[in-house]
Amino acid sequence: LSVSTFNQYLRCPLSFYYEQVLKVPTVFSEAATYGTAIHNALQVYFEKVFTMPRAGFPPAEVLVSLFEQELQRMAGYLSPEAFRYRLQLGRQHLPGYHRQRQSVWHNKGKLELEVKQVEVNGVPIKGVIDKVELLKGDQARIFDYKTGSLNENKLRRPTPAKPYGGIYWRQLVFYKILLEGIRTRQYQVVEAGIDYVQPDQNGNYPFQTIGIDQESVQQMKTWIREVYQQIRAHDFYQGCGEEHCNWCQFERIKRQAGSFSDQQLEELDDR
Repeated sequence: LSVSTFNQYLRCPLSFYYEQVLKVPTVFSEAATYGTAIHNALQVYFEKVFTMPRAGFPPAEVLVSLFEQELQRMAGYLSPEAFRYRLQLGRQHLPGYHRQRQSVWHNKGKLELEVKQVEVNGVPIKGVIDKVELLKGDQARIFDYKTGSLNENKLRRPTPAKPYGGIYWRQLVFYKILLEGIRTRQYQVVEAGIDYVQPDQNGNYPFQTIGIDQESVQQMKTWIREVYQQIRAHDFYQGCGEEHCNWCQFERIKRQAGSFSDQQLEELDDR
């Protein structure tokens, strides 16, 4: 169970069924393609830093060049107009991001850390953490990059109106559990944050961090077990009912076919 599948099931079990169980093919959106190019560029950039920490941080031009290479590699997912727009957007945002973040960056850590074989209450969980900064001893900070606009609600703790909290809050708590669950090395996550690569209206690049208490950790572990049990019970036929949900819309408008057999092919009788 990853944080993506966990969140997808919470949002809409029906979407989970179509995309995770039936594996219906989906196409990268323009925004997702851009976000992946940004992520990959940052990964390669910090690999250079972590490999040679004494060399310092390369200039912003290096980061922009890496982004251009990554976006070009993914150009097949974009129309020519979308490619030009996203290329300009990255060129516009990354220098400012580099300028505002450079003074607080660490030169020691791990990137795109893939964690598997962690078990929580009998549930296997996995994930890829964008960036782990290694501090003193076993202490660590975890970050996830976002290329969208700042949304305060996505990082809010649970409330009576939103009992599961914001989607980014759940993601960071999940990642804390994941990282601290590694058996081969001990980590203590002291801080977790969302690092926005898109500026706000004032030209600032939001950087939101949260502390994660044990109550939040235990609550998340309970939800992980409950969601996993519901998935194992095949309890994913009730959709979210939201108008913007593609799969709920599909369920509402699809024709109920009596059979998916093809009569003309059956008449050929060549099987």
